[in-house]
Amino acid sequence: MFGGILFGHIADKFGRRPVMLLTLYMPIFVGVGTAFAPWYSLFAVLRFIQGVLIQGLQTSTYTLAMEMFLPKYWSHVGVLFECINGFGILLLSPLAYLIQDWRYLQLATCLPSLFAFGYICIMPESLRWLIMMGKLDEAEALITKIAEKNKLPYPHESWKDVKFQLETRDTNTKQYSFIDLMRTPVLRKRSLILFYIWFATSLGYYGLTWNLTELAGNKYLNFFIGGAVEFVSYVLVLPVTKRFGRRRPLCFYFLSAAATCITAGGLMFQPYPSEEVSWAATAFAITGKFGMCGVFCVIAMYTSELYPTVIRNIGIGSCSFWTRLGGVIAPQVLLIDQTANQAVPLILFGIVTLLGGILTMLLPETRDHKIPDTVEDVEKSSSSIAEEQCNTRL
Repeated sequence: MFGGILFGHIADKFGRRPVMLLTLYMPIFVGVGTAFAPWYSLFAVLRFIQGVLIQGLQTSTYTLAMEMFLPKYWSHVGVLFECINGFGILLLSPLAYLIQDWRYLQLATCLPSLFAFGYICIMPESLRWLIMMGKLDEAEALITKIAEKNKLPYPHESWKDVKFQLETRDTNTKQYSFIDLMRTPVLRKRSLILFYIWFATSLGYYGLTWNLTELAGNKYLNFFIGGAVEFVSYVLVLPVTKRFGRRRPLCFYFLSAAATCITAGGLMFQPYPSEEVSWAATAFAITGKFGMCGVFCVIAMYTSELYPTVIRNIGIGSCSFWTRLGGVIAPQVLLIDQTANQAVPLILFGIVTLLGGILTMLLPETRDHKIPDTVEDVEKSSSSIAEEQCNTRL
């Protein structure tokens, strides 16, 4: 929760690259300390710090990866990013099965970052961020490097146009914060809807992920199947979003997850369900995770396109705060089955995600629209989209 807010502001003010590198390497030392923690209190403190750093790594890396490419490739980048994430989750189940001692498992999950020390030399800063912050010398040097590496001519005319626009906007004097997410009507509406959607996404995703280890079947196998379903879901997002945009697939994934969760809960509602019913509920829960994974992949891409460059990391970081709030609440919801029926958590997850799907329809479509760089761009683009939709209906 705190990592998203903290590093979201830092990355928008000081750059994506330093935050990404810091939060990539620091977890190595924190993770090793966690593995050898002699007291639970120290373990809890180190895990808290680890969570803050990992959230900063996730938001800054995602934003940097998106901004390294042209907007027309953002869907490819976002899906590839999530596929790699899904592959990591897929590996976690056999890794946990083979390494039963949690201390060694902790080392196995933190030490691989040692192989990424070369990123210090090869990872560039976001060109889009450099330009919007008025760091023209650094941006020009990066453009020159990109042109040389790709054996392309230096874009003199395009660079002149960019510098002219910067001189008229004077963007480098403005310092942004969370308040700017609520300052203008369009951003305020988008932010409030996105906050709930990210909360619902996390609640459903983590609730189903942890619930799979409690349902019928081997917990390692259930988690592995859930990871495989997650990976397939991420792969399918690319053709789906290219064909149908962002908003409609997001709504579909939400509604399908809600339907399968409520169905699974309905099957488990009887006091002593048969083995066949329990297996059917597990199957529906895994199908529900397919929908929630689709939501997770699309919402990250969609959010980066809805927020302008100057506050993109703040926006994603703030949404991540609500994501982690959902992650905090999800295991508490699962505890309900100790005092009530095991079906209640699944039905609650279904209701929360159902509302998320409904709210999605209040957001604009972003496919084939210009990615905003400033707050003013968001307000103008919203008016243009509304006018375009009005003309289409006429």
